[in-house]
Amino acid sequence: MPKRRRTAAPATGAPAAPDPDDTAAQPDDKMFRDFSQRVPWVRDLARPLLPPAFRALADALGPPALKETLIRSDMGKRILDVLWAAAMPKGPEVLFIFEHKSHPDPDALAQLLGYCLLLLQVYRRVHPNGPDPIIVPVVVYNGEKPWNLPYAATGPREIGRIFRGDDAFRYALVDLARLTPRRMRAHAPDPQARAWLRLMGWYPVAGKQALVRIFRALPDDGPTKELALRYTASSKDAPVELIDAAWAQSKPHRREEKPMTTIAERYEARGEARGEARGEARGEARGEARGEARGEAKGKAEVLQRMLERRFGALPRQARAQIEAATLEQLDAWCDEVLDADSVDAVLANGATH
Repeated sequence: MPKRRRTAAPATGAPAAPDPDDTAAQPDDKMFRDFSQRVPWVRDLARPLLPPAFRALADALGPPALKETLIRSDMGKRILDVLWAAAMPKGPEVLFIFEHKSHPDPDALAQLLGYCLLLLQVYRRVHPNGPDPIIVPVVVYNGEKPWNLPYAATGPREIGRIFRGDDAFRYALVDLARLTPRRMRAHAPDPQARAWLRLMGWYPVAGKQALVRIFRALPDDGPTKELALRYTASSKDAPVELIDAAWAQSKPHRREEKPMTTIAERYEARGEARGEARGEARGEARGEARGEARGEAKGKAEVLQRMLERRFGALPRQARAQIEAATLEQLDAWCDEVLDADSVDAVLANGATH
């Protein structure tokens, strides 16, 4: 039987509680949340992270019994959607925490350690007489830059130390942009799941042909197709023309289709219809002017948020709210500051007086 797991803080110090405002509903996060709602996909993702003797546990992964207790904790609310458990016939339960990251995050170690300490505390309260669980924190990373941070376990031997209860805290790393084809197939044997993960790890520098191979595994129609296309445009900054061309090449039987253009036109038409309705209610001329101004401000706000996230990582909720409420003049001033400022706060402070 595995020994009682000891969760020790690394030499860098005590864990910091995660910031509840740092949970932006960004395209990458939405994409991973959608992936994590599909039980077979999560089981396949976890299986290669288990030592050979434990791999049968992947087939039993599901929501843990202690979720109701975690709801009472503010930190627990953040990990409810990514917490999975599997019980061994003999020995402790295994808990998986899947944490998605789009940028190398130096605070990930403290964040995951905070999650583990919370889980251990709750678990001992729910199961006072049982052995401590084996907690496997997993970072699923899809950033363009390499994840060169300490305590990341990428190979079976390193990940196995988590199950042996070593004193040093470690987390498993799944780096989607740098997985070999063999490792990607191991984590996602289902072709559509594999396309999902490959799309999260794809960037325009990888080229159109890589995107063509991803699109081939996606369905011809339906919400999965639209979500994937919208994600490629919004998260990867891929031009509509590139997406349409890759889609046409991947679906020769529908070569004339331009799905991304159609999606963009549909959303544009919805915006025009809303603007017209408001214009009729408040006066056509005034409604059109306000609708155009709001549309322009919304577009600039989205561009500014993408620029800031590319430079500084995920934005706090307060910063996003400030950007969304800003005037066109403020947004223009902030866009001018992005390249020279050294933080998000510096950008918003410098432009606030304009």
